[in-house]
Amino acid sequence: MRNRILVLLLVFMPVAAVAQDASPGSEWLSYNKGLHGQRYSSLKQITAANAARLGQVCRVQIDGPGSYHAGLIVQGNTIFTATPRETFALDATTCVLRWKYTYQPEEDQCGGSNRGVALLDGRVFRGTCDGRLIALDAGSGRLLWKSAMASPLLGESTTAAPLAWQGVVYMGVGGSELGIRGRVVAFEAATGKELWRFHTIARPGQPGGDSWNGAPVGERFGGGVWTAGSYDADLDLV
Repeated sequence: MRNRILVLLLVFMPVAAVAQDASPGSEWLSYNKGLHGQRYSSLKQITAANAARLGQVCRVQIDGPGSYHAGLIVQGNTIFTATPRETFALDATTCVLRWKYTYQPEEDQCGGSNRGVALLDGRVFRGTCDGRLIALDAGSGRLLWKSAMASPLLGESTTAAPLAWQGVVYMGVGGSELGIRGRVVAFEAATGKELWRFHTIARPGQPGGDSWNGAPVGERFGGGVWTAGSYDADLDLV
């Protein structure tokens, strides 16, 4: 059965009295809004006194296999969101579909959910159901590059929303319950080239590797990264 998901946009009525606010406060540019991951909006238009006046402005139906877990990214007058195989750009005031990209998996095993996209320098980044990270043109939805980073046959998944900043896209690999070794991988945003990877489960001889009480390598698994990270710009830490 195909899932049908409704994306609802709520503003104060009447609609004509509301202007689109293009200031940074009205935008939601990453999964957790800011790089610090606080998910806090400074907007003050909605209060306990006027919340009852909220009403629906427009509605769009999104069909597709799999569940809908993705957050919404908002830049200017455009909303970006995703399902396990499709990525969408919507007009934020009318819900009109601007473009839709449907991913064609390369692996027979293709499942899981998708928690959302990242946006940077005119590109939309997301994980796929078969362990890839892809970049799309934010204006047209055209595929720009694709990089393999996980193996579904090993139980690995790329369901997290990426984090993108200063030319780098950070993406995690999940699947702890299936015995994977979790990791974070950094890619060059312009080309998809892998820059580095960090395993969340240490091997013997690595920092933290002695904390497993001598367990053999084959029993050291977990540490899946299945949600978006955060970034401290002052300390330059992910």
